[in-house]
Amino acid sequence: MKTREEVENLKANWINDPCYDLETEEGFEEYSGELRRFQIMMESKWKNEYNDMIRSLSEKYECSLKLAEYIYNLEMKLQKIQNRIGFY
Repeated sequence: MKTREEVENLKANWINDPCYDLETEEGFEEYSGELRRFQIMMESKWKNEYNDMIRSLSEKYECSLKLAEYIYNLEMKLQKIQNRIGFY
């Protein structure tokens, strides 16, 4: 049986690397319902935050949501390239 601290640590670790289904984590089967609800809640929160950010960019640039999302994606790609070559 996992402790509450271990469950909360698992959630915190997942937030930093959400590349797997939290509810299927080995050893945490008894918490699968709680972990599934937590994952759904966090994914919904992140999606809402992303949509709000795109909406804000759309207003800033006075453009469509689709164009704002395209601009955002280009900015993120440019930032990755700059980070790779050490350009700040």
